[in-house]
Amino acid sequence: MAAVGELSMRVTRGDHRPWSEKWHTVLHALDHVDEIYSGEAHLLGSIEIDRRVTTFFVECDHLRDWMKGDAATFSDLDSEDIDEYRPLSRPLVI
Repeated sequence: MAAVGELSMRVTRGDHRPWSEKWHTVLHALDHVDEIYSGEAHLLGSIEIDRRVTTFFVECDHLRDWMKGDAATFSDLDSEDIDEYRPLSRPLVI
């Protein structure tokens, strides 16, 4: 009787992924923040609310790095422009 082998699968991602992939992650995190303001915040608890807000801002910060890594897709921006924008954007300053 032959031995039954184990089946496995691994999902990997390429080294160069477009900034738009991270943008979708940011939008997903924003949806979770929007849920806080939907009138159901009392069901979430303060720890979950804090986690959602923190995750959103962390993902926004990571988006900056992804944009810098994919700067060639922006015809009129370079890495320095991307870095200079964040301190000028009042909503992104905590």
